[in-house]
Amino acid sequence: MKIYYIALIFTFLLNFLKTESYYEYWPNDSIKIEGEYLNGYKSGKWEYYNLNGKVWKYEIFKNGKLIDQMTWHIFKPKKLKIDSSNSESSIISNIENKDIVNLQLKDSTKNKNSFLEGYTGTWIEYHDNGVLNSVIQYMNGLKHGKANYYDENERLTRTERYLSGKKHGKWIWHGENNRVKEAGYYNMNKKHGKWIIYDKAGNQISVKDFN
Repeated sequence: MKIYYIALIFTFLLNFLKTESYYEYWPNDSIKIEGEYLNGYKSGKWEYYNLNGKVWKYEIFKNGKLIDQMTWHIFKPKKLKIDSSNSESSIISNIENKDIVNLQLKDSTKNKNSFLEGYTGTWIEYHDNGVLNSVIQYMNGLKHGKANYYDENERLTRTERYLSGKKHGKWIWHGENNRVKEAGYYNMNKKHGKWIIYDKAGNQISVKDFN
């Protein structure tokens, strides 16, 4: 009789606590998201992979509620990386002699703009899939120097240049195979000199002269 009751309880628990694995894949069939559902709710650790198969974020769930999360970032001396998908993040500054740092996202009253206020250095953001989104130089909280932007396959799409927050220098837009689509110069926020548009073969199809 005792064994019978134990068997009933075990059967009940199996039916009640239904665990289901979840997998999502990138177009190249590599793993994108891995996690588990318990009784229809997200449960335990959920891991997120970039296109290179590296875990770039994990989340911890209990009864469908997010209770913790962690994002991995790679740092170089005096460089800072912030997750573009989360504007409220803890900040790590004055980084030196650290190749890899775990940045734990926490509640914060600060947003991206308040972090950038007075910031000097390189500001790097990511797409939601963990792939590089942008690399921008700042000085005293203003864009200063080169700013590169990338698509979700980490292909360069645009290069901008600034001087104390103003558009200044050569700007380039890139197309397929990194070919130049358009290029021209700014002089303190105003277009200056020749602006050229190219076709897919790299031939000039339009030239405008700004004086």
